Amino acid sequence: MIIDYGNDPDVIYHDKRPSQKFLAKLSRLLSLFIGLIIFLHIIGFNGHFENGLLFFLKHEYLYLSGYALGMFGLLLCWRAQKEMGRSWRVGIDRKKTELITTGVFKKIRNPTYSGLFLICLGTLMIFHNMLILLWVVTFYISIEFQVRMEEEHLMETHGQAYIDYLKTTKRYFPYLY
Repeated sequence: MIIDYGNDPDVIYHDKRPSQKFLAKLSRLLSLFIGLIIFLHIIGFNGHFENGLLFFLKHEYLYLSGYALGMFGLLLCWRAQKEMGRSWRVGIDRKKTELITTGVFKKIRNPTYSGLFLICLGTLMIFHNMLILLWVVTFYISIEFQVRMEEEHLMETHGQAYIDYLKTTKRYFPYLY
């Protein structure tokens, strides 16, 4: 059963602006890339990635920590999206949405992206090779661009309320950044 909340959560894929079109394509490419890497790992095709292995990350506890970090990241994404309700979407559209500043948003402005970063780091701890590291860095850079465009949009949309919110919360991780 599909519930219609009256919005398109994937507006980035329909946006005509060059920046959003670029980030939508990059998002799809990164998704395909990580899917391929994980698929190859699952079927045992790891030999070709061994040259790029980050040996300092090869430890049983890091595997377990990677899974835990990834699961926590998924939980954080789910919670953030649930708390945003009708305001949640991927990308920027011109519909005015409610500014959410409660729940996890009371401490961080972008908990969905924070959760995605934790998933990326968990994935790196599990697969620990240079291709995954490249994927994580590329993903981080693309999200940094997207977040800054979203912040400009939210300043235009919510004005002083959003500026005040910026002063009391960090972008991704409480008390850090």
